[in-house]
Amino acid sequence: MNKNTIKIKNIYYMLMYYENISSLKRVFKKIDTINFETDLFNFLAEILINEVKYIIKKGVNKAYIKEYDSIKGIKGKVDINTSLKQQTFINGKAFCYFDSYIENTIENIILKKTLKKIYSIKKINLILKNKVKYLLFYFQNVSEDKIINKNLNKLKLNREILYYEVALNTCKLLNENILINENNGEIYFYDFSKDEYKMNLIFEGFIRNFYKIHLNEFSGKIVKRIDIKWNNLKGYDLNFLPKMQTDITIYLQNKIIIIDAKYYRETLNKNNKIHSSHLYQLTSYLDKYSPKLLPLQGILIYPEVKESLNLSYQYNLKNSLKIKTIDLNEEWLNIHKALIEIIKE
Repeated sequence: MNKNTIKIKNIYYMLMYYENISSLKRVFKKIDTINFETDLFNFLAEILINEVKYIIKKGVNKAYIKEYDSIKGIKGKVDINTSLKQQTFINGKAFCYFDSYIENTIENIILKKTLKKIYSIKKINLILKNKVKYLLFYFQNVSEDKIINKNLNKLKLNREILYYEVALNTCKLLNENILINENNGEIYFYDFSKDEYKMNLIFEGFIRNFYKIHLNEFSGKIVKRIDIKWNNLKGYDLNFLPKMQTDITIYLQNKIIIIDAKYYRETLNKNNKIHSSHLYQLTSYLDKYSPKLLPLQGILIYPEVKESLNLSYQYNLKNSLKIKTIDLNEEWLNIHKALIEIIKE
């Protein structure tokens, strides 16, 4: 298997950890029904379709929405001045402010607009396209007048509609990567799995949240990012110094682990060595972070590319260093076990 590419299913698992989805177990259970022999766009489209079906089954969310319109009769609070100016009373109408209990919520607007976007992309599978067309029927009363990208980043779900979480996160992923070709105006999907910078952010976030979620199997654990101070440096211009912040710091009862997660197409440099800048960064953390009593362990984690790495070094009398690779083409259960083993060693 070509390890320069990752199973689409595993990319999605990583994304769910990266987004810190609360319903991981349900997602992982349902994902096995998806066709993996496809491209990333159609995979995400099918995930969204299945999640929208799940929402429809649970019940499309409704809310009281403030409206203002000219209506037959009187409803809510009448805008007398406008009604008199427009002479609507003659026809038995009035301009009114009123509340309606309808599906036109921001969550449903996001779902509808995203479904319409993926419907318009040429590479969508015909079967999926027909499913999208069917689902849009349930959102006939939902408008499309809001800009969804801004709302996606600010959206917070209450407990009553937490079942929208996976669908809305999938909408976020799709909308962030659906672009317009400036030459012909065609809408297309940008495959971010081939973007090393984006995948590095996803890989780092996945590793951090994986340990946050699963280290409850151990006692005395804390997982977080920490800022490390520049020791022995004094002066009035310290604001110009770059911030030193770990990717992941794990506090166990017997040691503190600092993890640096690096997503690189090539784990080793052209001389078949570990990238020196990565080692300098990690050893700098080990040098400058000085916890009392507990030993430090620095770990560099890479996705496995051409060969597996399992390297261990004693850095000084108290601290150690490890370099590990994770095969992201493995079955997810094996990836899970491998990540747990890394910190137990």
